[in-house]
Amino acid sequence: RNVSVFNNFHFYEEIQHEYDDKFPEIVEIDEQCLFSLNIMSWAITNVEPESAAVMTGSTRSIAADKSVSSILVKEMISIPCFIKTVLLITDLDIQYRVMNFVIFRRVAYCMESVKSSSWLRKLIKSERRFARRVVNYFEYLS
Repeated sequence: RNVSVFNNFHFYEEIQHEYDDKFPEIVEIDEQCLFSLNIMSWAITNVEPESAAVMTGSTRSIAADKSVSSILVKEMISIPCFIKTVLLITDLDIQYRVMNFVIFRRVAYCMESVKSSSWLRKLIKSERRFARRVVNYFEYLS
């Protein structure tokens, strides 16, 4: 049984594509990660409320933005396979909870995270249950 636990761990960027076609059957997220995502979302919403507005229907680049929220988002984007891992979380209730965090929404709508999503093609061509997650992700973005 292939189990992947998403926790506060950064893969090196040069090996990111090595994991593009790896789709574990079970992906869990621990309470510490949920807490961390919640705190980052809180920081975006409360430290800089003007930047917490949720973007709808478009992506944007955050390269020049120096705000606290943009720094948090840049750090999350730098985690290889972050969005993919969230989409593969086995427990759908937890997956939806993560996808509703402000930090996830900000990462999902950033151009930098969309550019680095070569795994999407492979995931959509894989098993039907995984492909459905990509469709859900596209619906989430629209």
